[in-house]
Amino acid sequence: MTQQDMDREDSKRIGRIVLFGFLGLFIVCGSVDAFFIVKAVDSHRGVVTENAYEKGLAFNETLKKAAQESQVSPVERLSYEGGKLNVHLKKVEDLSLVVAHLKHPVQDGKDMRLDLTQVSGQTYVSKALLPKGNWHMILEMKWNNETQTTYHHNEELSLR
Repeated sequence: MTQQDMDREDSKRIGRIVLFGFLGLFIVCGSVDAFFIVKAVDSHRGVVTENAYEKGLAFNETLKKAAQESQVSPVERLSYEGGKLNVHLKKVEDLSLVVAHLKHPVQDGKDMRLDLTQVSGQTYVSKALLPKGNWHMILEMKWNNETQTTYHHNEELSLR
């Protein structure tokens, strides 16, 4: 065997090593990509909400109604003083029941329902010993024991 034949053999061997190296690299990259694609498809099918567009449009309507309701809300002022929850209403006629639902944003066990009694004109009061913290209040009002309207107030009662 001559020097040229040996160089050709070495060249072929090096060429095969480079070829198999490139093929191995592509196989490894392809396998890793395939693994991640399979994991992604199996773990999350891609649909977070069915009919998301329609629900988004409906939520816009909900926001419009909430804005309109807040403009015509009969609640003038809310306060908590001396162990009493005070609700001052605007001029409201035929109001038969006012109930306050106090929700604690962190602990469900602290939520409570308070029946408010009318003390004068448009002022309703209930005695309540509320622990310190933030409270979200939902007022429920009934007119003539027929129609029930619920008002959500974005303001929080913050007791310190």
